[in-house]
Amino acid sequence: MGKALNSALRVSVLLLAFIGIAATFGSNHAKHSAFADSIQMHLGSNDATRKVYINEVMSSNAFVLSDEDGDFSDWIELANPGITPVNLSGHYLSDNLENTLKWMFPRGTIVKPGGYLLIWASGKDKVGNGGEIHTSFSINREGEPLILTGSDGHTVIDYIEIPKMSRNVSYGRQPDAKDNFVYFNHANASPGRSNNDTSADTDMVFSDLNPVFSKAGGFYNEAFELEISAEPGVSVYYTLDGSVPAKDSIRYDFPIEIKKESISTDFPVQTITEGVRPEYPLSYIETNPAEADERMRWRAPEKEIFKAVVVRARAYDPHGNMSEVITHTYFV
Repeated sequence: MGKALNSALRVSVLLLAFIGIAATFGSNHAKHSAFADSIQMHLGSNDATRKVYINEVMSSNAFVLSDEDGDFSDWIELANPGITPVNLSGHYLSDNLENTLKWMFPRGTIVKPGGYLLIWASGKDKVGNGGEIHTSFSINREGEPLILTGSDGHTVIDYIEIPKMSRNVSYGRQPDAKDNFVYFNHANASPGRSNNDTSADTDMVFSDLNPVFSKAGGFYNEAFELEISAEPGVSVYYTLDGSVPAKDSIRYDFPIEIKKESISTDFPVQTITEGVRPEYPLSYIETNPAEADERMRWRAPEKEIFKAVVVRARAYDPHGNMSEVITHTYFV
């Protein structure tokens, strides 16, 4: 009991100190960083004050689960991995580091042992007729902190940084109550249930990160320079060979020259032997048997063969989140 109290007091003092430092010196990023560092250093997973975990969140719910009003609100899931109930009456939940007492849990809020509690981050600030609990705030899908504070107003029970997320994607711990965070798509999100038995999405894509091409694919009379833009701080990688772009592809730093591409047909006549590829880069498919009429046989083109320029691009943000692959095909 004494050790737990001392631990809680140490966390409280450190928390107040870090908030004061951040308010004096830093930007929002510095505040988040200092706050997160202090919590991670002094609130380990075995700390006596850490009995309930912020286990899963969804910041843009379009159709995954509706509340009793029929609204698809943001939601937060808390998990109690312990063997005793946890009473959250008078505890606080907030998305603001400068106001950690933003919203108070109503009296009688209990998380059962080994259980999960679903909180609607709807901004409605009410307890519904069916017992649903609604906070006074919603979650910013661009990403923000989420802090669970004890009833003393100082002890931080849990804290996570919610990343930017796409619609109907949740972010949570797997396994439950552990410090490994993953994304879940709409089919695998599990509000009010364990995350252990569902599949995480390692290649989650975010359409709002999609790069924008200055010209759409199509036919053009003249060569031009193609520009690709993206949000500030986002890096774009592209390919010209039809492959899926990745971080080891060409990084977009300068406009891409789109010009006429063709293959000359000024090659000697070749005899194609079965099982042997032709010497020159002309694609071929044997479409006629040997005994076919000569007039039906394939003939080499007499003019240049015009080729398309295929540009495929993907963007990555500083957190490693990636966009969809955007593809445009050009003929000049």
